[in-house]
Amino acid sequence: MKVFLVVIVVGLLIVVVDLLVGIAHIVTAPDGGSSGIVAAHRELLAPLIEPRLPASAHRALEARAIAAAGITCMQAATEEWVRLRGRADIAELYDIAVRAARRP
Repeated sequence: MKVFLVVIVVGLLIVVVDLLVGIAHIVTAPDGGSSGIVAAHRELLAPLIEPRLPASAHRALEARAIAAAGITCMQAATEEWVRLRGRADIAELYDIAVRAARRP
């Protein structure tokens, strides 16, 4: 859970900096998603996550997957928060999204 907390904090900082500098833009993939933004942020976050993971031949892959999952969960929580017009706790929505992603 600490790794996801790092992801959410860093992700929120990235969003705030993007908005403050005025460079927030949407990079749309052919399927209508935002895979370009997810990929860019995943590559920024993965090196912060990787040292916290146990030694493994696939540690870099695991770090990128955790970062992508955290970013996607944050996107889903943000979309739900907007849909609810801000009447929900975004941290709680994020936790719900993470629980859903971790469900077997």
